[in-house]
Amino acid sequence: MNTINKIKYISVLFFILSSISFSFDVNHGSFDHRIDNGEGYEEYVFKNHDSDSIIYSFSLIPNSIDLKDMSKWIHLSPKILEIPPYGTGTLKIFVKSPKNTPNGSYSCTLVTTPISVKQQNFKMPIVVPMTLSGYVGNPHLDKNFKVSNISEKLDKNKKYQINGDVFNSSFANIQCGIKIWNKDKTTLLNQYSIGECKSKSNLKFTIKSNNSLDNIGCLEIYDMRTNKTLCFINKK
Repeated sequence: MNTINKIKYISVLFFILSSISFSFDVNHGSFDHRIDNGEGYEEYVFKNHDSDSIIYSFSLIPNSIDLKDMSKWIHLSPKILEIPPYGTGTLKIFVKSPKNTPNGSYSCTLVTTPISVKQQNFKMPIVVPMTLSGYVGNPHLDKNFKVSNISEKLDKNKKYQINGDVFNSSFANIQCGIKIWNKDKTTLLNQYSIGECKSKSNLKFTIKSNNSLDNIGCLEIYDMRTNKTLCFINKK
């Protein structure tokens, strides 16, 4: 099976309910893949910076719209994760839609529940649930993804600044990035994340780079999950 094995070093986003600091990274990950062709796979590595073990249980809440729910197609491994002191633990998520599933977007919610925190006088944190999204079928981004209003300038600090808009009219959410190439398109000078452009939505972006304006030949907008080019923009 041709899976894309991406590892994300994430932490679950907390709201701490006491004044005691909890030694666990504070970040939030995302899951958004095509799920009918073997690409619906992600690994999340959780880091524990505390001297006590942390135990978490993972569960899924179905989408309230049954026809858009993918929770029943998801395999979580493990469902209970113990993270040793100052160690790491990995949660693996794999999604495969059944044959003949209609094209479109699907989702559900991953809930992370603390089972045991051995630190004394510590109140259990609230963990923010994470939406898992996937899509079935070809979103035809060659037709359904557009870039407009591209402008380039030097900001007040003499940094190269790119502004623009991307519009995604497909049924898939796209994690967009931008690559800056030299004049003959042989050397990658820099690359940046633009952000996630949701299905049927517009995303404005501003990127600042240390690259010299004279050295830049073109810009490439690409899908960060598949590394596929969405469009090239030749520098004016």
